[in-house]
Amino acid sequence: MVKLPAEQGEGRPRTAVRLPAEQGEGRPRTAVRLPAERSEGRPRTVVIIAVTGTPGTGKSTIARKLSLLMGYAYLSGSELIKHAKLARGYDKKRRVSIIDPSLFTHAVLKVRGSLAKSGSDGLVVDSHLSHFLPKRHVSACVVLSCSLPSLARRLSKKGYSMPKIRENLDAEALGIILVEALEAGHKVVKFDTTNATNSGISRLASRLNRIVRT
Repeated sequence: MVKLPAEQGEGRPRTAVRLPAEQGEGRPRTAVRLPAERSEGRPRTVVIIAVTGTPGTGKSTIARKLSLLMGYAYLSGSELIKHAKLARGYDKKRRVSIIDPSLFTHAVLKVRGSLAKSGSDGLVVDSHLSHFLPKRHVSACVVLSCSLPSLARRLSKKGYSMPKIRENLDAEALGIILVEALEAGHKVVKFDTTNATNSGISRLASRLNRIVRT
């Protein structure tokens, strides 16, 4: 089981699509954003780009921009967890939800299956659980990082308590998510968001496109 920080995700995607019925009733408000245009036709294999990192490293910002630059759908992991009711408990002391990565994987693959039927080419998964997706389903895993002073400021602005800030600073300093992504066998692409620019994100998108094509 994995404990998921309660505070995560920034902003709301503009367009949503219905998740598979067995994941919960109703229409998600912000779970998936589709590219502006999609081709119709037979189901295809939908590329998955996982965007992960310590909370506060900029996953939502980078993932949304990548989805636009690459023409892929965007999936908010935190909204998927809420909509599909994936939390299996809550640690009051650490203020984190407890998530089973296998349930998260199942939910993401259901979304991918729906997108395949609509003719979508790819899906950018925004979650610090995304590196737990099996490597056979992921074309590239983007692991974000940033300087510790920048991370402390970002988490403080998000309203994190000092113990939670310290916990996440320690995780970033130790490179825990990077180590987990490498151990999972992913094709890892590292990206520092401390002073990220639009041109830098565009280069990242180009690099990912090259990886997908190989």
